[in-house]
Amino acid sequence: MMNNKGYATYQVMALSSSHLTADDMIQLQILADSQNQLVTQKANGFFVQTYAADSDNMRVIIDVYQTELGLSKEFNRIAAHAIQEGYRLIEFDDTAYTCPLFKTNKSEATNA
Repeated sequence: MMNNKGYATYQVMALSSSHLTADDMIQLQILADSQNQLVTQKANGFFVQTYAADSDNMRVIIDVYQTELGLSKEFNRIAAHAIQEGYRLIEFDDTAYTCPLFKTNKSEATNA
């Protein structure tokens, strides 16, 4: 969303990396290393873009994440939720809180 200062702003959903499967972590690392425009690695996790203007675009993005990028169904549940709620970016971070809406995959998960 463009603001009156001339730059874009958007909402970010931050979640614990424990919501990612081991395979998701590997695949996101591969995507970040390949300089994929949807995934960027950060010190304790990843940024994942969820750009979608409407529900048709949302289905396309989810299909890309699952079929082309090989990410899990749970990852896709998180991405679909983020898109439906209007978030343009998901931050997965080892120090972020877990969310009871989504499964966790690590015993060291941080709880809110």
